[in-house]
Amino acid sequence: LTEATSEKLVVIYPGRFHPFHKGHASVYKGLEQKYGATADVWIATSGKQEPGKSPFSFEEKREMIATTGIDPQVVVRTTQPYKAEDITNRYNPNDTVVLYAVSEKDMAEDPRFKFPPEGIPSLRKDGQPAHMQKWNGWDNAKSLTDHSYVTTVPTITFNVMGEPATSATEI
Repeated sequence: LTEATSEKLVVIYPGRFHPFHKGHASVYKGLEQKYGATADVWIATSGKQEPGKSPFSFEEKREMIATTGIDPQVVVRTTQPYKAEDITNRYNPNDTVVLYAVSEKDMAEDPRFKFPPEGIPSLRKDGQPAHMQKWNGWDNAKSLTDHSYVTTVPTITFNVMGEPATSATEI
């Protein structure tokens, strides 16, 4: 994917992960399989806790993630997982392409980003191109200095006590 360029690809899987479950692990491992040979693949989550909605601390989430076989060192606490500067600041913005992997479910139910029809760039209110753009492939990618990108990843069905689930809410 990135062999013919000097740019580095950084893939970030952001989310609340309350709790981190088999579906999340499957998506992360799929990202690693797809991009990991030529990219750094991270998980970005916050330490924010709210009774009922976000009960787990960052440390608890990191432990849950480790039980799925994912290296806990790829899990980074960040204030804003969908703008993971605690990860992106580790890289040179001039030669790094950043791709956020957001689930189809999250984009459908509570869109983190709204993109115009295919081929049209997202614009800010002043008419200038927005920083966050829809991923249209490596050939069209610009470095972090100009943009970050969003791709959607599938929502995975998994079993909990013999019953199918697709989200932490269902658990």
